[in-house]
Amino acid sequence: LRPHLELLANIDPNPDAASPTWEQLENAMVAVKTVVHGLVDFIQNYSRKGHETPQPQPNSKYKTSMCRDLRQQGGCPRGTNCTFAHSQEELEK
Repeated sequence: LRPHLELLANIDPNPDAASPTWEQLENAMVAVKTVVHGLVDFIQNYSRKGHETPQPQPNSKYKTSMCRDLRQQGGCPRGTNCTFAHSQEELEK
């Protein structure tokens, strides 16, 4: 990729610069295409190797008993974040 990146880096962005030839334009377009394909390949390969989000392991103790706060106070301050069951249905999952 280095020669393609160098070719692109050497393009003069000055609007007063001489217009490029058709051959120079073609070379620049080939360089852009090559660099973009290289970037896409890198991102696709890099994202597959060890950077996947690990799947949460099921917790065998999750919601295996009723919430004490719900039972004693009629409400739970943790709400949906509570690790205890708030209904028989949750307890049976």
